[in-house]
Amino acid sequence: MKNPMFMRLIRYLVVIPLKVLGGVLLVAVVLASIPYALCPVYDFPVITPFSGNVLYNPYSSINDSLPNGKWLKANFHAHSVAWRGLAHGNSSLPALSNSYKRLGYDVAAVSNYHRMDTLPDFSEYFISSYEHGYNVRKAHQICIGAKDVVWTDYVFGHWMQQKQHNIKRLKDVTPVVALAHPIWQGAYSPESVRFLTDYDAMEVFNHFRESLELFDSAWSAGRTAWAMGADDSHDVQGVGENGVCWTMIYAAKPHRDSILQALRQGRCYAVKLNSLLRERWKDLGSGLVRDSCLNAVNDCRLETLSVQGDSITLTMTGNVVLVRFIGQSGIVRNAISGKNVTGYRFRPYDTYIRAEILSPNTTIVLNPVVRTADGSLPQASASVNAVKTALWVLLWLIVYGGLAFVLVRRYFRAKNVEKNAVKKC
Repeated sequence: MKNPMFMRLIRYLVVIPLKVLGGVLLVAVVLASIPYALCPVYDFPVITPFSGNVLYNPYSSINDSLPNGKWLKANFHAHSVAWRGLAHGNSSLPALSNSYKRLGYDVAAVSNYHRMDTLPDFSEYFISSYEHGYNVRKAHQICIGAKDVVWTDYVFGHWMQQKQHNIKRLKDVTPVVALAHPIWQGAYSPESVRFLTDYDAMEVFNHFRESLELFDSAWSAGRTAWAMGADDSHDVQGVGENGVCWTMIYAAKPHRDSILQALRQGRCYAVKLNSLLRERWKDLGSGLVRDSCLNAVNDCRLETLSVQGDSITLTMTGNVVLVRFIGQSGIVRNAISGKNVTGYRFRPYDTYIRAEILSPNTTIVLNPVVRTADGSLPQASASVNAVKTALWVLLWLIVYGGLAFVLVRRYFRAKNVEKNAVKKC
């Protein structure tokens, strides 16, 4: 025979708490699903590789047409202590600021999660930056020059529609949106960047990962995604975190408008220390590439990249170990060793060509020279499909309605059972 006191104890200590917990979880899941229900459905532009007889060169203005232009060293992705230590960041703002000042940066910003802070040493030409995203797959974006913080996200993860919607929302209040560590945890796949539009850049170099596969996938599909490098530092004392990846930007001065314009137009390139790329260059031998800890040292820089007809000429300063010209689908079209001045002539099958330069201390990734019809770079943009969006919302309303029906039905059934039990007593 069951003990009434024991059963009552089980009810109050186990059954009721589990029911309450289940109810709370159900409410949380429903609330978190609402953004998915309201997400627009997009039509993505057809994948069209670049084509035409006129080559577009993002570095054309560095030759002579940008008055007082110079190369500036920049980082837009680093973290300090924020949100009372709840966010991942172990350094104070002054310590982080002093680190980048000491390493010779011209432009530096702190990109705390959903929060715009200022680095003291770089406050004169303040450029806002923050990292957007708190979803399980780490599909984050760096918002450079943002006017406001966008708080909404899709916490369970992103599919194509949610990725595109986030980018669209961010671009409404952000001049430059860059995909942060895009390859990390599969946040963005090579297939997804072939379709996504409206973002400006991606971190091809990050102290965690490199995302050159995604970079080539986007450009091979006719999508514009300028190359950036960023530390993603979380601790100034951390080995291999500060001054290991950076972006070189060609602008007149480290002013907000000049920097943002240069990033939007692709007058930038990404740099990463070879000490973080040992596996990539191990076949070259220890005599050519340093296993260096010389953080943020530019031992090689872009001087000019010119286009004449179907040929490009690249001139680098410093000690060049290797130059690789890479085209459609990330295929290496040519490799030249030990020359500061190199060139490449476009073949009929080349839709774009980008240069990757190895120096003893760094690896440099330039933005591509691409084929165009008239010399202007085409810009693809996804558009909302109103009919599919309406059907999507209707489907979710049916799901919510079905869930409500089940809950109401269970409630009244429990009430009836309780009434019958009372009558029997």
